[in-house]
Amino acid sequence: MMTLPRIQPVVLVGLVTGVAHVTGNSDFKVREIGAPNTKDHILYLEKGNGELASWMHDIPLYADDKKKILNMVVEIPRWTGGKYGLEPKIFLNPITHHTKKNKLIYAENVFPHHGYMWNYGTFPQTWENPTITDSRTDFLGDGDPVDVIEIGDRVGYTDEKASEMNDIEDVNRLKPKLMEESVKWLKLRKTVRGKSSNQVAFNDTPQNKEVATSVIEGAHEQWRLIMSGELPSSQDGQYEVSCANTTLEWSDFFTEQSDPKIVKIPAADPLPAAEIPPEHLAWSYLPDQ
Repeated sequence: MMTLPRIQPVVLVGLVTGVAHVTGNSDFKVREIGAPNTKDHILYLEKGNGELASWMHDIPLYADDKKKILNMVVEIPRWTGGKYGLEPKIFLNPITHHTKKNKLIYAENVFPHHGYMWNYGTFPQTWENPTITDSRTDFLGDGDPVDVIEIGDRVGYTDEKASEMNDIEDVNRLKPKLMEESVKWLKLRKTVRGKSSNQVAFNDTPQNKEVATSVIEGAHEQWRLIMSGELPSSQDGQYEVSCANTTLEWSDFFTEQSDPKIVKIPAADPLPAAEIPPEHLAWSYLPDQ
């Protein structure tokens, strides 16, 4: 059985490192259509009353603003490899299994890991503007929400070390080698397929909570600008964002449940998972670095 994407409250501890794990309840649920590991598998977000909502826009960035606990959309559960992610360009931004050249994408199983070594996902109500160069990294935004990894020791439970992790130094002290291995995986995982390594900002060095907070708040402001109409939702082929939402009445893109596009979205129809092709279950090995 596939572990469905979910909303995860998290505590920010650094940039690249992601978060310490905290559990909590959510007012949302998943509307699943189709079979996992197929191109027809699609996951919409529902409110508790069954009305549809957007993964990108309708989940608040903060689960608790005063305590600075953020909401995270877990798109890819730990130890799985299917490249699932929300779709910024599609109406209500459903989560789908991404494809390339009409084939499903799976992460490399880079020994000794199987799939992703942490819960991987995004912060809702954020957007990395691809027309703006980040002065800290000299990288353009990628046109998606901010990525985040969740580094708790146990899936679905409060991390016993969470209360002790307040910044990047605490992660390095309490979870030695985790950040080093995370950066290595992010940088080198595609090289097992003969591709060049990924670039990791800040000379491969995870940054502290202050830098991470600045990045997220900047991306939240860019999201607010497109949702309010102060920035266009698409621009000259550089980016396109579907801003439809069902909770933000201040937004130019607030959409009623009676909208024809919402009405024609199918009811939940989950199907048994298809087999994962054997080549995506085998380990790959990095040469000595």
